Amino acid sequence: MKNTARTRILDQLKTDQAATNAAGLGDANSDAYYELVTRIVSEAEDAEAAILEIVQLLKEHGRATSKCPVFPAWCTSAGEHDDHYSADFTILDTRGEEMLAAHVICNSGSTPIVGISGSDFAPDEARTKATELRWLADQVETLAAHAEGAAP
Repeated sequence: MKNTARTRILDQLKTDQAATNAAGLGDANSDAYYELVTRIVSEAEDAEAAILEIVQLLKEHGRATSKCPVFPAWCTSAGEHDDHYSADFTILDTRGEEMLAAHVICNSGSTPIVGISGSDFAPDEARTKATELRWLADQVETLAAHAEGAAP
């Protein structure tokens, strides 16, 4: 039973490493990681318990290192950093190109700003723009109804 689990885990590690390298995300560090985990699982008396312990350690390490200590609610940068960036929220056009985008940025020592399609706004200004965007969205709904001939 345990050999079956060990084989399954080792096969999955090999598959994951190949996929990481095929996606162009592999490097010497990721290769060393896969080699270390493979060795630990291969040598462990209980392969499933070993992999569960590794996963728990990775989760604990991830919690400690993945959150920005300054802006943990939105900064996507990990590790030590001075400039802070949120995820981008975008709307794409029919060609799949960015039509509208928004994010938060805070460069070293400055106040966070909201970027909306190339323009920067203070938080209160961004809220005003959000109100305008909601109004615009309502107008787009009306225009779509006109185009369908469904408007009263």
